[in-house]
Amino acid sequence: MLQAADKRTARQPRPRPKPQTVTEAFERLDDALQSGGAAELIPIPTGFEPLDRVLGGGLRPGELMLVGGIPGVGKTIATLQWARNIASQGKTTIFACYEHEEVDLLVRLLALEMGELSDTGNPEVERLRARIQEAANGTRQGLAKVLDTEALSRRAHERLERYSDRLWLLAASGAHTGLTQLEEALAQRKGAPAVLFVDYLQKVAVRPEPPDEAEKVTTIAEGLKELALAYKIPIVCVVAADLEGLKARRLRLHHLRGSS
Repeated sequence: MLQAADKRTARQPRPRPKPQTVTEAFERLDDALQSGGAAELIPIPTGFEPLDRVLGGGLRPGELMLVGGIPGVGKTIATLQWARNIASQGKTTIFACYEHEEVDLLVRLLALEMGELSDTGNPEVERLRARIQEAANGTRQGLAKVLDTEALSRRAHERLERYSDRLWLLAASGAHTGLTQLEEALAQRKGAPAVLFVDYLQKVAVRPEPPDEAEKVTTIAEGLKELALAYKIPIVCVVAADLEGLKARRLRLHHLRGSS
């Protein structure tokens, strides 16, 4: 679990923007390209080729992407798999989840790896859960030993170890984890995080509590967009959206209502 950073490490507010001529913007981009400092122009693939084609290559630094869907459709597991794929590319990734603890997310990652290794149904996932539960109940076996009991789970563990030091899991709190804490998680990572995932937007803490849901959603969305621009990273945020929003071609703030 990520620990809170000293608030002195947090980013200072972005300076007020100053107008630039097209000539100035041209020169700035030219300098960045020649010096290798234009990484923000390179999209980060999610690892799902059809999605990356639609996105023009992947997630783009500075953008806030909203992922909506009906409850239980698999928003968490989909975005967790994007995070896993990005970490597998060698990029540091943070997955802040307001719905699940780190251990729950770890078991899901192992299930993802086992699923990719197996073309058939995956009864070993349930056996793995059962053995972890048995160990917790008193058999006192370490996790590595539990995973070694099945060939598939052992191979899944080996795959997970290839990116485990680059994928950070944060069990966030709807009462305490707000924009400041999310920024601290970004600021304290030495590996320069490439993407921040937030699951999910309406659970991000805002203090004092805004008078209505619309203002809260607006405050959070604007704050996350500001972080994306300041750190030059994409931020992917799961959202609870109303039916109109799920049918629309583009999610907008008025589609994001309620915490469930």
